[in-house]
Amino acid sequence: MRLQNHTKAEENIPLLMHETHQSTVFSYEIADMHLFEIHSVQDPIAYVGASQSIVDHCTHSTDSNGHTIRIFLKDYEPMANPVPGIFIASKAFPKALIR
Repeated sequence: MRLQNHTKAEENIPLLMHETHQSTVFSYEIADMHLFEIHSVQDPIAYVGASQSIVDHCTHSTDSNGHTIRIFLKDYEPMANPVPGIFIASKAFPKALIR
């Protein structure tokens, strides 16, 4: 894997997207995300990250085995993990998706 870019989102970004069984597509913007944008030779662009309010700190290191990204989360902050690699603070989670 080749880490090409680390992005810190300053604005809302469309992050949660879904297509219903009726082929209706919707998306929800999540504010203040700290994201790593990961580019690799054979896979599509992937994002790993969390709401800035729940991130304690992040590290990125490279060695002979490749890249390692570590995101340390505040364990006392309520959060949701709607898709692998994305952690959203409960207060930032789209209200329309809460049942």
